[in-house]
Amino acid sequence: MPELVFIGPQGVGKSSFIEAFFGHKFNYISKNGATKRPIHILLLNNPNYSTIPRITVIKDSLFPDLYPDDINVSIDHLPDIIYERSQQWSSEGILIKYEYDKCWNIRIIDTPGLIFPPYDLVSGNPPPPEQLQDWIIELVRPHHRIPICVEEAQQEWDDADMPHFIRKVDPKLERTIFIYTKFYFRLRTFLSIAEIDRYLTKAPSHQSFFVTQFSMPVREQARNILEFHDKVFYSARRDMDILDYLKYPKHGETPLGVQRARNYLLNLTWKYHCKK
Repeated sequence: MPELVFIGPQGVGKSSFIEAFFGHKFNYISKNGATKRPIHILLLNNPNYSTIPRITVIKDSLFPDLYPDDINVSIDHLPDIIYERSQQWSSEGILIKYEYDKCWNIRIIDTPGLIFPPYDLVSGNPPPPEQLQDWIIELVRPHHRIPICVEEAQQEWDDADMPHFIRKVDPKLERTIFIYTKFYFRLRTFLSIAEIDRYLTKAPSHQSFFVTQFSMPVREQARNILEFHDKVFYSARRDMDILDYLKYPKHGETPLGVQRARNYLLNLTWKYHCKK
């Protein structure tokens, strides 16, 4: 089974991207970076659940007395469950099984946010940065896992932390995908086609995607799945409109938006299934 491991610094929109990739609000997200434990979401294609997915939260090894049994929950109740079990930093994961006839077999792993200097910007009293990094390294070390590095689009590529970090386990960046968030704010600084071209072509890897996610207040306005999908779409459309305004000739080829990143990742996992 293919496994996608999402890693990145605190507060860059990693969990928000996973929600957009998944197509539904399900995670507990706050402005201060909420992921304190790895969250393993096991997607299983099950034709017995064609209308409503069956979601099972597996008994918790970190809190065996509080959560001794598997429980079935609705997608709307899932954020509360994740929040309840995320009161303590730990490398012990929260395991969620999602069975539906409209998904294929894949494991998605959301991880606690990494910490890079300056350390005074860190929130939530996390473990030492080196310990957090060790947790993440162990999660992405297995070669069958695909690391997805999520980081804000930087002013200069030399300032990016994730390419340096992931080279510890993927020196040639052969199996790593990069997602650069908050691209809208970077796009607004470009004044010419040449500047855009120079920026995109110097990305650390050809497997890089540039996305903009909506704000927390806009996220909360999405009352159902269709509204959530619309907001994901229009976030990418806004970025594309800027490229159109600047008359960027390659805008149709630009790896822009959650949907393009999602299609790429799903095609990648489909190739894995075909090989098996």
